[in-house]
Amino acid sequence: MIAVGEEFIVEVRVSDVENLAAFSFTLEYNSELMSYQETTSAGDFLSGSARGDGLQCLPEVVAAGSVSVDCAAVDLAVCLGGDEGASGEGRLAEFRFMADSAGLPLLAVAESVLILDDVEPCLSDLPLGQEIPHEAVDGGIALVRPGHELQETTPIVQIEVDAIEPVPGGTEFEARVTVTDVENLGGFDFTVAFDPEQVTLIRTENEGEFLGSGEREEVLCSGVDADPGDAGLGEDVLPAVSGEGSVTVFCNLLGAPYCLGSLAGPSGSGLLATLVFEARGNGGTDLRLAEAGLVLDDIAPCGPDASAEEISVLAAQRIQHRREDLSVELEGGSGSSTVLIGVIAGVVVVVAVAGVGGYLWYRGRESGASA
Repeated sequence: MIAVGEEFIVEVRVSDVENLAAFSFTLEYNSELMSYQETTSAGDFLSGSARGDGLQCLPEVVAAGSVSVDCAAVDLAVCLGGDEGASGEGRLAEFRFMADSAGLPLLAVAESVLILDDVEPCLSDLPLGQEIPHEAVDGGIALVRPGHELQETTPIVQIEVDAIEPVPGGTEFEARVTVTDVENLGGFDFTVAFDPEQVTLIRTENEGEFLGSGEREEVLCSGVDADPGDAGLGEDVLPAVSGEGSVTVFCNLLGAPYCLGSLAGPSGSGLLATLVFEARGNGGTDLRLAEAGLVLDDIAPCGPDASAEEISVLAAQRIQHRREDLSVELEGGSGSSTVLIGVIAGVVVVVAVAGVGGYLWYRGRESGASA
């Protein structure tokens, strides 16, 4: 977590790689939230290898929202008597950034290339400059206003079914969308996707039950054929967005943000909404959280240091979380439980590039050369 106005370091690292001779990548970032200051190092991992004396890096290419690095440890190919490249894990490059605005920018590794130390392979059946198969892993960082804290736990948005399975055809059952371990919730939205040939959405209930359980009780929600009195929300229930195979529900606390003197949003665990379905088909069917968002009770940043840009960017107040889906067994088939976990961009400053195939490629080359 970095306060606006502070500088911070981003490292791009490689792990589990064998015999690396060269690399290139582009680091992409949100230039509205953070600004590039300088490249503080490049090629460190290569310089520590036996062929490190030949390290050469091109000048970094800096553009709006990206910086590109290209380095190589120049030497003969190993099959011509050259030294082996770097193996293991280490830092490819390091950058210094400035936090300009509050938010959760993604740091993405794009166009990454890892090259094996046989840059010019001696075997005719191997391509020039063998690339090492690898996986690029993005990262993220939390940029916050000075004095603002983010919670340490990771909330979970999940679906629970209150029914004895398998559910007979023509029978209604409830799917509860809940949240756990959240702090200072000010609003939420979620989209549940389902198979309309297997289940029919009848209505939604209890919209915003947890949201209205704190010190601020006025809530505006959306619902499907909802009774406004179900959740004690007065008449503040709007039509939900529902279509063929999906339904979207949202709720927001009404009133001024917490930073303007209003009461804090609820913390803990509870029910976001209940979806009532009717079973139609047989077998297992998935209820999937296609989208889910949790919003901090400071829906609009405020205070003497808040800029107009900060006030207008709701994404700056999104609560990081993960979501879990569910499979329901309908009578006449066999269902199985499945859990899908959404991507979590935690408070991570290091962006990793993980090599997954270099060792196998190298051993294949070595055995081929000796044949």
